[in-house]
Amino acid sequence: MKICVTGCAGFIGAYVVTCALRAGLSVVGVDNLSADYDVRLKEWRLKRLLSEPGFRFCRTDLTDSSAVRRRMEKALATDGRAGAVIHLAGRVGLRRSLEDPSACYESNVGGTLNLLESCRRIGVPRVVLASTAAVYAEPQGQDALPEMLPDAVGMFGQPSVDSPYAASKRAAEQLIHSYYTTYGIDAVVARLFTVYGPAGHPEMSVFRFVRAISGDEPVEIYGDGTQRRDFTYVEDVARGLVAATRLPGFHVVDLGTGTPIALLKVVDALGAIMGRTPRIRYLPAHPAEVVDRGADVDRTEGILGWVAATPLDAGLRQCVSWFEENRGWVTSLNLGEPYHTERIAPDR
Repeated sequence: MKICVTGCAGFIGAYVVTCALRAGLSVVGVDNLSADYDVRLKEWRLKRLLSEPGFRFCRTDLTDSSAVRRRMEKALATDGRAGAVIHLAGRVGLRRSLEDPSACYESNVGGTLNLLESCRRIGVPRVVLASTAAVYAEPQGQDALPEMLPDAVGMFGQPSVDSPYAASKRAAEQLIHSYYTTYGIDAVVARLFTVYGPAGHPEMSVFRFVRAISGDEPVEIYGDGTQRRDFTYVEDVARGLVAATRLPGFHVVDLGTGTPIALLKVVDALGAIMGRTPRIRYLPAHPAEVVDRGADVDRTEGILGWVAATPLDAGLRQCVSWFEENRGWVTSLNLGEPYHTERIAPDR
C-alpha cells in the first residue's frame, strides 16, 4: 500500500513517514518547507527521510491549487493510486494564529480543501486529519472530555473555540466530514494533544525547556506553571496516525495519554535528567491558553485499539539525548524570526 503524508518535513510528519515505512508501506511525502520556523530543522528531518527506500518527496504548497493538481496528484497516482493520506500540513500554534489569522486559515482550511479535492479527483479512498485538542472549549478538564466527544452525527455541536487556530482546525474537521458524507471518502479526525519528542518544533515547551536548562538560562513559564498538558510522545502519536489509515467509515479519536502533567513538573523532571537546577522566569499567562487538557483514552482504545506506550520520563530522556547529540547546530536555531533557505530540491 502507498500512502501520502502531508507536512512530511514537520516534527510529527517525519515520524509518521518513518513509522509507515517500518510498517512496509511506501510513502509520498508532501511539504512546502515553509519558513514559519527555522527551516534547518525541516532540512535535517527531510535529509534523513530521503535516504529511506520507499520514500519519495514532492515539494508542493497545498494552498496553491494549480501546483497541487500539477505536482501532488501526479505523485499520488504514479505506480498505483495512494490508499490513504495522513494530513499534517498546516499552520500550528494558538499565538501565531492571533498574530496572522489569515495565513492560518489559508493553510489549515484552504490547504485542506485543495487536498480533499485532489483525493476526490484521483480516487484516494481515505484521509486521516491531524487535528488538535484546542478544538475543545473551556471549561476543559479531563472529566469533561467524554461529554465533549460526541459521535460523528453530533460532533460539531460544541461550544465556541477560543483562537483562530482552533477555529481553523474545527473548520478542517467539518470539511473532512462533508467529503465523507458527500463523496464517501473515509476519514478519521485525530485530535492531538501536547506532542513532544526529539527534533521537536522549536516553539514548543519541551524544546525550549531543554535548550534553556542546557544553557543555564531562565525557563520561561507563562502563568504560574500549574497549568496541565497531556504530554504525548511523538512516536506513539505517529503509530496512532498510521493505524488510523486502516479504519473504515468516519471516526473522531483523541491521541493522548489521558494523564495531564503540570508544566512545572515537566521542568523539574528535565532538570533532574540533565543534572541541573532550572531557573524559572514567570511571565503573564496568555489569554488563548487553557488550564487543563487530557485525552479520552478509553474511547480511542475502543475505536482504534491504540494506547500511548511511552512514559514521560523515557520520552524526556530521548529529547535531552537528541539535543546533546546535535548541540552544535541546535543551539544556533532561530527561535524568533523565521529562517529561510532553498537548499532542498523540489522532488526526488
